[in-house]
Amino acid sequence: MLDSRQSPNYYRTFYLRRFHRIFPVYYLWIALYAAISLISTQFTLLTPFWVYLAFLRNYSFQHTSVEFVWFGVMWSLGVEEQFYLLSPPLIRNAQPHQLWKILLAVVAFSFVLRFFLVIVFGHALQEYWGLRAATFWTPSRADDLALGVLAALPWRTAPLKQWCSEHVAYFKYAIPVCAALILVTLVWMVKPNYFFRKHRWDSRFFPHCIYRCW
Repeated sequence: MLDSRQSPNYYRTFYLRRFHRIFPVYYLWIALYAAISLISTQFTLLTPFWVYLAFLRNYSFQHTSVEFVWFGVMWSLGVEEQFYLLSPPLIRNAQPHQLWKILLAVVAFSFVLRFFLVIVFGHALQEYWGLRAATFWTPSRADDLALGVLAALPWRTAPLKQWCSEHVAYFKYAIPVCAALILVTLVWMVKPNYFFRKHRWDSRFFPHCIYRCW
C-alpha cells in the first residue's frame, strides 16, 4: 500500500488482491459447514449465520463446541478485514509525517482500551466479557496491524529510516525488556489458584491484566 499509494488503481488493486486471497476459501469453509449441518445435528450455530458472512466473528462470544472448533480462528480474519476498510484510505490520503502520528495514536488507544476493558469488565461479576473484548474486538487489536504499518514506514521514508539507523540501540534494549515483562507476567499466571479458578479480585488479577494488555 505504501509503495502504490499514488497509483490510479490503488483501491482496485488492493481490494482485488485481498478478495482473491481470502474470500473464496473463507466462504467455501462456511458453505461446507452449512452443508454438513443439513445431515448432522451437531453442526448447529449459536452465532447468527450472517455474522460469519459479514466477517464479524470477533464480536460474537456464543458458540457450540463444534462451531468453535470450525470457526474459532476466524476472529482474526474479522479483525484484519475490518482494519482493511479503514487503512487503505488512511494510507493513501495521509502524508507520511501525519501517518506515523495517527498510527502511534491507534497503538496507544488500543492499549488503553484493552486495559480499561480488562480492569473494568474483566472479572467474574461481568462474566469475563471484558477479557474477550480485549482479546478479539478490532479496536482492541488494531495496534497489531498498526505496528505492522509503522514497521514498514521507516524503509519508505528517508528521515525515519535515518532516525532508526541512528538509534538502533533503542530497539536492541526494547525487545528483551518487552520479552522479560511478558515472561514475568506468565510466571504469575501459572501459579495455582489463579484468576480463572477464582471468582474474586486479588493480587494475581493484575499480572493477568498486564499480560492481556500486552
